[in-house]
Amino acid sequence: TIENSSLFASHVENILLSKKYTKYVYSKIGSDPEENIVERTSGKSTNNISIHVILNSSRFKKTSDIISELKKEIMASEDIKIEYNVKEDVVSSILSQKQKALTVNIYGEEPELLKEYGAILSEKLSSVEGVEGLVSSIDDGYPEYKVEIDRDKMSTFGISVENLGVALYDAVSGEVVSKLRLPDEEIDIRTRLSKEDRSNKDSLYKIIVKSDSGAAIPVGNFTRITDGIGPNKIIRSNQHRVNIISADISGNNKKVYKKAEEIVSSFPFRENYFAKLVGERDEINKSLGDLFFALAL
Repeated sequence: TIENSSLFASHVENILLSKKYTKYVYSKIGSDPEENIVERTSGKSTNNISIHVILNSSRFKKTSDIISELKKEIMASEDIKIEYNVKEDVVSSILSQKQKALTVNIYGEEPELLKEYGAILSEKLSSVEGVEGLVSSIDDGYPEYKVEIDRDKMSTFGISVENLGVALYDAVSGEVVSKLRLPDEEIDIRTRLSKEDRSNKDSLYKIIVKSDSGAAIPVGNFTRITDGIGPNKIIRSNQHRVNIISADISGNNKKVYKKAEEIVSSFPFRENYFAKLVGERDEINKSLGDLFFALAL
């Protein structure tokens, strides 16, 4: 379960935070509505843990030596696979490949209180002109389509899970084909299915996947698409639970940030609860570290 995964992640965090070379630890347990479809079709969901470790720049040990040491100290059963990666991008590896322009991180311990604070802040932020598509990382699950793959048929057509994942991702989330360059920013130009087609199973069955031989095969030839509810997830930052409230921005980003900062700074949090406002990738990208863990349970 996601709680069991969280307990194991906490055990690993305790080990990491006891080390002098550790500056910061950020964890994600489970998946979310905007998870990379390639990962979702590969079977990673509730039992997937990502831990990003930011190392002190003044450390004396090499990253490779740290990994060797941790491999001996972090003991896991045969059912748990641990991968170590160096200098991964924390945005794409931990949160998702799509980071919204406005993000408010709410820190605390009790999930229900974090959820309550998130709902109140979301309501206040939604009244700000230019804020669109607010979502919370703590919810009761989310509606989704589940793609059940007939692997025998897929293999017969010469199609891999990765090829299927890319085709679905490009059709549903979109592929960036160009950029619109403005004086002070660049805007991605993305092609994808229309909203109506993304919500229609019959249209999704018609998505074309290229086989290894170059043949165009409709998804419906080897899959079944059903309605479902996606799993929740747990995110922690230095062992604080985090509710991430994120939204898109249309219009003047600076005006939206200023108003959002006023809302967040004046919010009456209970003791040991607080929030931080970050812009698109700003705070996280400044904190890129050296070591990234992917744990599959």
